[in-house]
Amino acid sequence: MQAVLYSGTGNLLWVLEVPASAFDIYADDHWSQLALTLNCEQGDGLMIVTDAAPYRVRFFNPDGSDGVLCGNGLRCVAFYLVKKKQLQQPFTLIMAGQEIRCEVKDDQVTIALPKQGVQYLGLMTLQVFPDLDLTGFRINMPNPHWVIFAEISEQELIKIGRRIAVLYQDAGGVNVEFVFKNPKAEWQVLVYERGAGITQACGSGAMAVLCVLQHESLMQQGALLQLRMSGGVLMLQDLGSHLSLTGQVQFIKEKKLHAL
Repeated sequence: MQAVLYSGTGNLLWVLEVPASAFDIYADDHWSQLALTLNCEQGDGLMIVTDAAPYRVRFFNPDGSDGVLCGNGLRCVAFYLVKKKQLQQPFTLIMAGQEIRCEVKDDQVTIALPKQGVQYLGLMTLQVFPDLDLTGFRINMPNPHWVIFAEISEQELIKIGRRIAVLYQDAGGVNVEFVFKNPKAEWQVLVYERGAGITQACGSGAMAVLCVLQHESLMQQGALLQLRMSGGVLMLQDLGSHLSLTGQVQFIKEKKLHAL
């Protein structure tokens, strides 16, 4: 059995195809331990996908916790399935109780996430340190995100992200996106993901940013957003009933697993 590592616009995700029986039978702690084992050397998480339709998917963070949803991981799974099984497109993946439409064109992969799982929670202010309060927009995709409009350095992100992880530990953690305009007047994002730390990109985080930008009238509803992340550019659009996410997927390497 082979686990395959992909880069989804810089997000490093392992993809493992398993029989439906294994998907259902093995407990979360089994997949958690596998995620820990694979990601201790390299990676931002583990995607488990069934070997036959309906293709069901689960995501585990590098620390072994249940990540609920991973937009770039879904794009990596879609790329894997098309390359291996030559699926007729578009096709559907099932994750977090939702049917997610997928399409692969060369190395560009698009997913369409139903908006029914998006929950806008409004502004939240948190005292991160005695001398630092941060205010941002809380939104579930359905995994939790906190979108903050502020430009910070990577060193600041490490310090603040670690502190937020501690403060949110009892609540299961939160993905934090710092959003700002770069010198090219592009919207840019730095990400600190729960259970992972700093990552080069975050697909569900990018969709959360799109929702907040539209909600706050910082971009036109339904307009195309080119969002710069550390790992590259993600293309996003609100299609009405779905949120579209497009970006590059690249093969990195394979790793042989002796047994599940």
